[in-house]
Amino acid sequence: MNLQTGPHWHAYAYTSPPGVTPDDEEWSLDPDDWLKRPAAEIVATLLEPEEAATWMQQQLAAYPPWSEGAHGYVHATLYTRQYLHRQQDQTPWAHYVDRHDRVVVRVLAACPRPRPPSRPAELYAWETPVPPCPLAKPEP
Repeated sequence: MNLQTGPHWHAYAYTSPPGVTPDDEEWSLDPDDWLKRPAAEIVATLLEPEEAATWMQQQLAAYPPWSEGAHGYVHATLYTRQYLHRQQDQTPWAHYVDRHDRVVVRVLAACPRPRPPSRPAELYAWETPVPPCPLAKPEP
């Protein structure tokens, strides 16, 4: 699949030092915020929904939560596959504190960013265009 034309997901990962609460900029759950970051911050680019789901599962297993009921952990466990397969305008994410008191943030940003089916194709005046693929080559 060609990154320029086909849907894919950029995986982003942030883990704070123990006991440190990051600034909002470091852990936003807005996929556009992540896609605007330097391409060097992408930890994986996944071409298939199952690849992306497996990446998220591996991340959750590698960073177990402080509490099994942690909202961001449970959210990722329950909704990642649904978002990747059936609701691609939604962003799979995890945000929780792990057993070592670190803030864990994982985001799978769809690229290109799809618009929700209920939204018109044109942007409203207050909206900004979705960011381009961070791995796209600039046009000469």
